[in-house]
Amino acid sequence: MILGIDTSNYTTSICLIDENGIVDETRQLIKVKEGQKGIRQSDAFYQHMQVLHEWVMNVLPVHSAKIKAIGVSTKPRPVEGSYMPVFNAGNIIASTIQGCLLCEKYDLSHQEGHLEAATSTSGLTEKEFNFIHLSGGTTEVHHVTYHENRPQLVLLSETADISIGQLVDRIGVRAGLAFPCGAEMDKRSINGPLLKEMPSFRMAKHFNLSGYENFYSELLNSHKGQEDYVYFNLFCGIESILRKMILHAVDQTGIHTILLAGGVAASSTLKMLLQSDKKLKGINLIFSDAKYASDNAFGTAKLAERLFLGHSL
Repeated sequence: MILGIDTSNYTTSICLIDENGIVDETRQLIKVKEGQKGIRQSDAFYQHMQVLHEWVMNVLPVHSAKIKAIGVSTKPRPVEGSYMPVFNAGNIIASTIQGCLLCEKYDLSHQEGHLEAATSTSGLTEKEFNFIHLSGGTTEVHHVTYHENRPQLVLLSETADISIGQLVDRIGVRAGLAFPCGAEMDKRSINGPLLKEMPSFRMAKHFNLSGYENFYSELLNSHKGQEDYVYFNLFCGIESILRKMILHAVDQTGIHTILLAGGVAASSTLKMLLQSDKKLKGINLIFSDAKYASDNAFGTAKLAERLFLGHSL
């Protein structure tokens, strides 16, 4: 068995897999006070440790003899200097389990876990593609290749201020939704006409989205009682942003396969808008299974399994 652990600022994720698939999985959202747009790292760390402690006491003893390796997210991205305190929670527990079981331990990144979950659940087998990571703190496009079974990511573009996930949550909280807001916003979104001409931006490797937050905040204020239409307009705006990012990635790499993952990519509304966009004709859009687009440890476990067994993609 392979154990995966991921402790992001949104979810405590634990996943045990074997050759037949998932043996045990725990995913617990971090609790955020009503009206808040996020949580302090120290508070998220504390919540992670409570969930991890319960799992270690109640689930680990049942499977410990069979665990051969552990994969754990120790940082947000697979680059030097990437750091968030919340990932220490998972790493502390993973290191403790490794010391007790004397098994292999692979220090991975949260982003690699998203990527692996997406490739595993989408059926993608190509060894070179472009990857769009859309989560609470990240809006990035990468060119992906593989070396010694591990993904190699080259950044093509990213937001320089807020991420698309932050844009969604900030507008959702302003509208009275509970944080994180994406799933509820997607569910309530009503297809309708654009309420106002959307803002635009010049595509570059680093670009800003803060103007979009102001635009949709004003749209909420001027369309009281029409929040569900505003949500649809927001998804239309996000789709237009992604279109530019996708076309920029294709132009930069010549690769027409685009894999999308991260919590925002789980939106059925966004998926519909992208798939129906005529300007993206000829682009091979591949989406992670919605269940594993958001934060999870399944991808972390799958990557650790591949590294442990030496399997190529």
